[in-house]
Amino acid sequence: MSDLLTGLGLAGSMMLPALLGLALKATVVLSLTAAVVYALRRRSASVRHLVWSVGTVAVLALPVLTYAAPAWDTPGTAALRPLAPGGFDISATEAPASPPTPEPTVTAAWSGVAAAPAPTVVPDAAPAVAWGEREAAPLGESESATFRIDVPPTVWLLVVWAMGTILALSIVADGLVRSARLARAARPIRDAQRRDLFLDLCAEVGYERHVRLLEVDGASMPMTWGALSPVILLPAESSCWSNARLHAVLSHELAHIRRHDYMTQLLAQVSCAIHWFNPLAWIAARQLREERELACDDMVLTRGERASDYARHLLDVARELRASPLPAAATVCMVRRSSLHERLLAVLDATRVRADVRREFAVPAALGALLVALPLAGAGMEDARDETPVVPTAEASLPRRATSEWADGEVAASSVAPAPDRRGVLEIVSGLFAKAAAPPAPATQGCDWYTRGRNTSSSHVADDNRHEIRIRHGDCRMEIEYKGDIEFAADDTDIVRISRGGSFEIELREGRNTRLLQIEPRDGGLQRTWTVNGEERAYDANASAWFARMLVVVFRRTGVNAEQRATRILAESGVDGLLQEISFITSDWAAVRYYTVLLSQPNLDVETIRRVVREAGQRVESDFELARLLIAIAENQPVDEAVQVAYVAAAGSIDSDYEHRRVLSAILRRQDLSEPVANAMLQSAQDIDSDFERARLLLEVLEAHPLNEALTPAFFDAVRTIGSDFEQRRVLSTVLDRGAPNVAVLDQTLTVARNIQSDHELARLLVQVADQYPVDVSLPASYLDAARSLGSDHERSRVLRTLLGRETLSPRVTASVLAAAGSMTSNFELSRILKGVAMGDPLTAPTRDAFFRALDGMESDHELSTVLQTVIEHQPLDDDLVGRVLQSALQIGSDHSLAQLLIKIANDYTLGDAVRPAFMLAVDRIESEHTRGQVLAALYPRGRPAE
Repeated sequence: MSDLLTGLGLAGSMMLPALLGLALKATVVLSLTAAVVYALRRRSASVRHLVWSVGTVAVLALPVLTYAAPAWDTPGTAALRPLAPGGFDISATEAPASPPTPEPTVTAAWSGVAAAPAPTVVPDAAPAVAWGEREAAPLGESESATFRIDVPPTVWLLVVWAMGTILALSIVADGLVRSARLARAARPIRDAQRRDLFLDLCAEVGYERHVRLLEVDGASMPMTWGALSPVILLPAESSCWSNARLHAVLSHELAHIRRHDYMTQLLAQVSCAIHWFNPLAWIAARQLREERELACDDMVLTRGERASDYARHLLDVARELRASPLPAAATVCMVRRSSLHERLLAVLDATRVRADVRREFAVPAALGALLVALPLAGAGMEDARDETPVVPTAEASLPRRATSEWADGEVAASSVAPAPDRRGVLEIVSGLFAKAAAPPAPATQGCDWYTRGRNTSSSHVADDNRHEIRIRHGDCRMEIEYKGDIEFAADDTDIVRISRGGSFEIELREGRNTRLLQIEPRDGGLQRTWTVNGEERAYDANASAWFARMLVVVFRRTGVNAEQRATRILAESGVDGLLQEISFITSDWAAVRYYTVLLSQPNLDVETIRRVVREAGQRVESDFELARLLIAIAENQPVDEAVQVAYVAAAGSIDSDYEHRRVLSAILRRQDLSEPVANAMLQSAQDIDSDFERARLLLEVLEAHPLNEALTPAFFDAVRTIGSDFEQRRVLSTVLDRGAPNVAVLDQTLTVARNIQSDHELARLLVQVADQYPVDVSLPASYLDAARSLGSDHERSRVLRTLLGRETLSPRVTASVLAAAGSMTSNFELSRILKGVAMGDPLTAPTRDAFFRALDGMESDHELSTVLQTVIEHQPLDDDLVGRVLQSALQIGSDHSLAQLLIKIANDYTLGDAVRPAFMLAVDRIESEHTRGQVLAALYPRGRPAE
């Protein structure tokens, strides 16, 4: 029993720190994932789902990466290493038969407390039996044994974690078993309508894997599951659904399968099972589920489904059917009522970005997660993998009261290591993510005030005539307060005058050392009070030299007296001397003031300006200050091509998209901007992340410089990098306005326009092209390719009808329009296009064939009948055309619609022997005797003998 409990204690003390470290690292990964998702909140749901997925996978991979990642140590993580099970106290105390001889006291200091004599054990005192102890049977006449077992907290915590994990995993496993039973109880779908529609959808999206299509009785929600053998389950009543609802439901479920949503959700549930105590794991799983549904909705809508129709289908399915009672990891349901409201709003939001994840984004996302998880997994593991845990020696079985006295802070000499207490746990938490607090640093020999870094800061607050300056660098602190007018010495090493009522005070703290100098005007001179570490001393040569050094630091860190110093240095040492002084200045604000003094000099040569631009771009880190300087140069200085090239290069070092664009706009306004520089600007524009700012710059380029053969490639490369469909369309529209009717520019514009994901924005651009360019002669093939890429039938119809509205339309273009319309699924939109063609020019042989090929895909009897009636009304009729109309009429299943068409033909065209059989064949298709009689009455009016 003793060995078993000792082993449990050893395992607990080794595993608990490891689990604690894993939980902390998982929290870091999930927090970073949430931050990235928030930054991408304006991107598509597919992008956000991908980020949550890679974050979840990274959390699950942390235990494996712990042993694969390079180990590195951080302060405070020593407590994460395996510890000896000091929490156990398994003791056997023998009661001596006679008073024992006092043993020599052997003690060891603990926690820095000096050793003291151990308390004397009273031999006559009966051993106390506390809770959890039992008294053993007598071992002999004069001896007895008492066993006491104290279970450490580490074991209880491990048991609680293991029970929670097992319970969560059992729920997931139960769901998988129940979904398998459901698949066995369901039956395959046999009817051709649903299977053919599903096969058409698979062919349309290019999905080739086998999918089991099943149905089950009852009001079950459409769902899918399975990784290797995907399953789509529909309710039996789906056989009565309309094609539109079946198309929407199957498209949504197929989107789940293509995106592998079942596997990502299963991984999220496993992560929740392991980290059941971490709320971030559950939040990640919930967000993953919500983004999954939104992403699938977006895929359905981008395939041409009308948003209003799809929202109605979602609402009807949610109202009529019930969600699966299986756990979230078992199946992926189409609709859950808890999230229906948000999904409907998202579906009907026309401004949402619905683009799918591109491959070039998925790979960097996975690599980014690996780069974060790999070093995080190895944190705190240096030397921990090779350490051998301390095993208690035989002395550990001695009674605690004979080996230690915890109340006095002392412990007897023993090999038992104490278990980590609450302070150790806090050290673990703080040590993983920050450096442990260090003791006060010893007195330093000086501070490096000229090194930039994260631990360096400066502030300058001015209030009326009073100034406060704070400068910090590591452990060094400098504080300056002054008021009044202060005049510095010509060499900037001292103060020579302070106005009446003014003062100057400077204090420097280096570690534990402080120096304080106070200067006040007194009796026409200056009184100086010099204090070192709180002790007032005489202001001697050493103090004067110290003050001179500190004044230079103040000048270079804050910009105090900048104009006067820059003017003096420029007069004494020239341009080289001033630029050398600027190289020592660590304040960007101060450096720009020195540069401004240099640039204000009259007759400044171009080489000096180029040197200023190049050096400023390399050393000024503040985007605002660098932009302010460069804009001033672009607006006020003479710049040749070499200066312009250096200017664009300096602009590229600016991280702020706004400032970057503002700097390039300033140089763009110059009339002497050369084409190579404009080309370099377009290359630099690709580094601007903001779509708005990049588009704004490209629009300014179009205003300043017409696109020519040299600028066109770089310009369109920059346009391709715009992620916003609206901004990209806005730039391309301006290109068309300024480039029409240049067919070469049009072809480039349409090629780039294929990147636009929004059907609405792409359609706006294509409509503009149709309005501006002579489509009957010079319409490039890229136009119809772009039109065919429109997923929305409404938008494609709008584009094609705009073409048909042109006064002159060649048969070739008409046939191309009909071919582009043939793949539309909306009968209403297709009929609008066909009626527009029918009301236009006469259908020649090539356009007639294309017209009836497009008509063959129409399923609506009403729309088909109205299109054919339009042909009869507006086209010059001949036997061939009427015969084609009658052949198409055989597709009409409605007696009323077919009769209306036949009556129209009988009234408007005299049937000859060539078309009369086809007409009578169509009449025979009418099942209603009354309706058939109406048609025959129109064919053989009263008073006219039957032929």
